Amino acid sequence: MSEVLASTDKQILTLTLNRPEKQNAITREMYQTLANSINEANGDFGVRAIVITSSSQHFTAGNDLFDFLNAPPLEEGSPVM
Repeated sequence: MSEVLASTDKQILTLTLNRPEKQNAITREMYQTLANSINEANGDFGVRAIVITSSSQHFTAGNDLFDFLNAPPLEEGSPVM
């Protein structure tokens, strides 16, 4: 199951946080996926707007601290520093 779902309809890219068991706490991988999706949409003239939403009643609990504390540092230029 993907933690970030992407769909495009009527020139609107919808990115859905899909990690309800953790109240959509965002991992570094999710930040990377969001950044990649937004960068791709930036170059796509078929996308006129981007909506970020969630698959549950919680939009996001913020960063997943466990993920950030236990993962090695990312390379320079990463959307998460």
